Parts: sequence; C-alpha cells; structure tokens
Amino acid sequence: MKKISTSISTFRNLINSDCMYVDKTRHIYEMVKEPFGLFFFSRPRRFGKSLTVSTLESVFLGERELFQGLYIYDSDYKWEKYPIIHIDFGRSDSTTAANLEEWIKLELKSIASDHEVQIEGSSPALQFGELIKALYKKYGKGVVVLIDEYDRPITNNLEDGKGVKLIRRMMEAFYQMIKGYESMERFVFLTGVTRLSQVSVFSKLNNLVDISRSSKYSDAVGYTQDELDEYFTDYIKAGAEKNGCTYDELKERLASWYDGFKFVFDGIKVYNPVSVGRFFMENFEFRNYWYATATPVMLVEQAKKQRITVENIENAVMTDIAYNSFDIMKLSEDKADSHLLIQLLLQAGYLTIGDMVAEKPAPTYRLVYPNKEVQLSFETDLASVYMDKPIADINNIVNDIQSAAIEQILEG
Repeated sequence: MKKISTSISTFRNLINSDCMYVDKTRHIYEMVKEPFGLFFFSRPRRFGKSLTVSTLESVFLGERELFQGLYIYDSDYKWEKYPIIHIDFGRSDSTTAANLEEWIKLELKSIASDHEVQIEGSSPALQFGELIKALYKKYGKGVVVLIDEYDRPITNNLEDGKGVKLIRRMMEAFYQMIKGYESMERFVFLTGVTRLSQVSVFSKLNNLVDISRSSKYSDAVGYTQDELDEYFTDYIKAGAEKNGCTYDELKERLASWYDGFKFVFDGIKVYNPVSVGRFFMENFEFRNYWYATATPVMLVEQAKKQRITVENIENAVMTDIAYNSFDIMKLSEDKADSHLLIQLLLQAGYLTIGDMVAEKPAPTYRLVYPNKEVQLSFETDLASVYMDKPIADINNIVNDIQSAAIEQILEG
C-alpha cells in the first residue's frame, strides 16, 4: 500500500515521497488547456486547495516527469515553462495592517530576487503590479499568478472592526492589480474559504471565473466514492479487519462519518480527504478529526456573538441570491444578520447543500450537516458557547457522561 500523508501540500514533495495522490489532473487540464484562464475556487480548510495550487505550479514549471501515470501526462498539454508569482496568505502575518503590508512586500521582493528583477513602489499593490510587469518583460511571456488563502487576512480580523477595514482596503488595491495587468498574464488562480462579494476580487476584479459552484469542478478536491474504492481498497480491507466488520460495512461507516460534502446542488458528494487519511493512518479509529484540523477561530467567535441555536441549523436554507450577495465584512459589525453566519457555516464546511425546497422565484436549498464528524464538531462548539467553557472541558464532560452511561448499562 502506498503511504498516506495529510501534512504534505506540495505536489512535488508528495510525488517524490511516493505518497498516495488521488488523480485530480483532469480538472487541472480543463483549466490550463486554453491560452488564458482566470479562476476563483473556494472550499473549506484542509480540503486540498493548497495541493491544487501546488499542482498548478508544477504544471506551469513544466515538470512533466512528476505527472507520469496521471491524466494530464498523456494529454495534449504543451508543458511550457512560465514565470510564476505564488503567494500563500495562510502563512502571512496579518495581526495588523502594518504587519501584513510588510509581509507582502517581503514576499514580492523575494520572488523578484529569485528571478533577478527589480521592483519599486511604496505599497504592496504597486509592487505587485511592478513584479507582474518585470517578469513579463524579462521572459516575454504571460505571468502565472497563484494565490492561496486569499481571504485569510480578512477572516482572521473580523473581530477588529477598524483593523479589518484597513486590511480590506489594502487587499482591494492589491487584487485590483490582477485585472490591471491582465494583458501580461497567462493564468490566474485564487483560492479561499469564503466568497467575499464586496471585496475587489468580485466587485472590481469581475473577470474571474468562479468555479466554486460549477458541476464540472464539484469533485476537484475531496474524494468521491469511486476514488475511495479505486485508491484505498487495501486500506479499507485492513480497516474492516481491525473493526471486525465486512468491507461493505466499513464503507458505510466511513460514509456516515466523513462523506457528504456537496458544494453544488447537482454535483458529486465528496469525502473530506484529511479525515479519511487520518482514519487510515491512525489505526482505523472512527474519531472526530475535523475539529482538530478545520475549525476557524472566527467561526467560534461569531457563534458566541450571535448565540446561534440548534433551531437555526435545523431550519437553515440558502438561496442563490444570498450566496452571490454574501458580505463577510458585515460580520465585523456588532449587530449582524444571523443568516450571514449560516452562509459562513456553509462556506466553512459545517453545513452542506441538501434538497431543493423551492425553484422559484429563486432556487432555494436546505442546508444540512455533511456527516457525523462535522455534526459532532459543531455541537461541541455550541456547547462551548452556551456553557461558557473551553472545548477541552466540553470534551471531558462528554467523555464522563458516556463513561457513566456505559457503567450504568453494565451494572443494570
């Protein structure tokens, strides 16, 4: 069996370490096959966005040898090498606007130094534009721009009303450069957790193609049931033996715990890849891996502020209009609409698209928990909010109650 890694998000390292890679290059090919492409893609954390960005980087570096045996290797893609600007805001220091500005400038200057070009400008936006222009001039070909976790500086500062507004203005100017230098770009790909409709990514940078809710890309990250059967057969067999059940019974339990994410109404359901990987790596134990890897702090803070209830979740719905007009900045206000938090829960992966409840005047979908793991995570959050206790204390209380119940059953 090939090794499984849930910590390596660099495609080159994953392949060179001979680790499991579920082939998603059919989706990569669909994006890169045209001479120009400009895309936005949102998914919850720990779902494979960074690996997708890294895979695109290897494609545009012309590293064809890494893709042997994968869909794109035998395609008609030309494997030409391009200059790349790759920025991961997940690594940024966004504690203040000043720190974020300094971090961006250092990143841009580092990329410029790697390519032996000079950039000027007093702001991150100006330096970004200068870098695109300098790389285009030096190499005589379009620049590839890859930006991961584009929304992290904003989502990390929602509780700081004044600070987040300063960061928003900086990021608006920064992202506007992408549209301003479009003629010098070969390919642009931005990822994030949220769709910030009121940030310039969507208000000014309106030539992005948002593939987040495209059926064609509904399984671009995450594992489908077919992929689980194809790539993890031996692991499932070993897990069935460990858990004392049949192969099919283990598959049913895996689905109830880790499957169920549906990002497009008519799209394909997928498993969370990190949770599945952790299950196979950690002695085939059914545990809540989601909370340890994917819970954003800002989500817990918003739940505390708005005192969200189980009833809010049970009656949660989403319309296309609400999705397209989502403005996360409003969550920085003292009095925010609870429907905004429901939208945030959807984008963060705590809720997923269920049945359609109305088609007119606008498509309306019921929102549901994807699976048992996520439901446990969210209920733990709610208990923490209403009992005003840390998560660790809640888990201890739950464990004590379960132990007491088991003792009662054994004694009775």
